[in-house]
Amino acid sequence: MLSKLKQKINLKRFFLLSIISTCICLALAKNLQEVLAILGVYVATLAYLILFNVAVAELFRPYTDKDFDKKKGNKGKVLGLFLGKLLVLIIALLIGVQIMGNRIIIPVINYIIQIIILGLSFKKGN
Repeated sequence: MLSKLKQKINLKRFFLLSIISTCICLALAKNLQEVLAILGVYVATLAYLILFNVAVAELFRPYTDKDFDKKKGNKGKVLGLFLGKLLVLIIALLIGVQIMGNRIIIPVINYIIQIIILGLSFKKGN
């Protein structure tokens, strides 16, 4: 799975920009609990992005893998991956709201920035 990510995404660029963005958000934290909440949402965001990548690859697998058994299908796996990624993010945000209250906007903005960073980290031509 990681090798496929390396083929499509410049991981050095992604993690460099990602860590810078997260450090800025961590600087806005008021206490250790907020630091942990921001880091928790960050880890959940990374898991979300990886699951999203796997889910999209699995969704297009019937069109890209000539050895794929179309009769067997992969609808359950795709649905599970998409639901799993949403569940990870929702749980992280709910825990973050419990810890940070109105300040949950800080990790949410970081989440949005992570999506932009992912877009900027895609390798050209793939």
